[in-house]
Amino acid sequence: MIATVTPNPSIDQHVSIEKLIKDDTLRANRVRRDPAGKGINVSRVLKRLGKETAAYAITGGYAGHMFKRFLHREGVNLKTLDILEETRINIIITDESDYTQTRISVPGPHVTNHQQKKFVELMMHQDPFPTWWVLGGSLPEGIPDNFYAELIGCINARGGKCILDTDNEPLRLGVNARPYMIKPNQYELSRLVGRDIASEKDMIRETRSLVKKGVSIVAVTLGENGSLIVTADNAYRLTPPKVEAKSKVGAGDSFIAGAAMGFLQNLPIEEVFRHAVAAGTSAVLTEGTELVHKGTYEDLLAQIKVTNI
Repeated sequence: MIATVTPNPSIDQHVSIEKLIKDDTLRANRVRRDPAGKGINVSRVLKRLGKETAAYAITGGYAGHMFKRFLHREGVNLKTLDILEETRINIIITDESDYTQTRISVPGPHVTNHQQKKFVELMMHQDPFPTWWVLGGSLPEGIPDNFYAELIGCINARGGKCILDTDNEPLRLGVNARPYMIKPNQYELSRLVGRDIASEKDMIRETRSLVKKGVSIVAVTLGENGSLIVTADNAYRLTPPKVEAKSKVGAGDSFIAGAAMGFLQNLPIEEVFRHAVAAGTSAVLTEGTELVHKGTYEDLLAQIKVTNI
């Protein structure tokens, strides 16, 4: 089973409008609400693709009740630590005149040190203990930047393997705890290493330095250009077919879901990330906060080009 951890989940409210005009009253053409957060999206994709998953999250307030109801409707096995403060509601606005997206991400609730410990206990008492764990997203107020690093240490000690998808200081500290895989995009990688990445050769050199620190795989997602996968011995470029993207929301999370499925099935690394890129590409073909469609994902698998570089 694949477990996911989302300390700061959200409800994503996607609003489509004809044209974004400042200082005007705008009418929505469509409104859609979905449970979200990096780990939550991974579990939603895994469920759609027929894989067993358990999603761990901190939820609270009326928005938290709505969040749980949405996931129950999708059949996702959700395990929550419930607090009083409200789960956040983010806004995503699609301008239909040019299909640009504006995302407004709001702060999450305050989580106390006692609540954080209870959340970790909830995960560590899972029996049987999952082999694969996906840890992702921002941290709510009150949870320190070393949360993921400490959680990785606990999971590694139990024989689990972690995929980490976060940014800034939580990512830097998390790398030191030796997760099995990290998935930065190009901008997150630049922030992690402290300088701009100018070329593919440069990217490989910097990701190899991360592998030397104990990360087994660094997967750099590059949008429409696919991804770069680097291990101690090999580097691969995976290229998807050209598609007309409708939304970028959840593409990286879908990529991780595809990779986690491949790891769970013990596929060769090239095939693991063929599944990852197919899932990520499938997500951009859906509108707004919608995620992977299984049929599209399966059709894309054979179209992903893998190059050993």
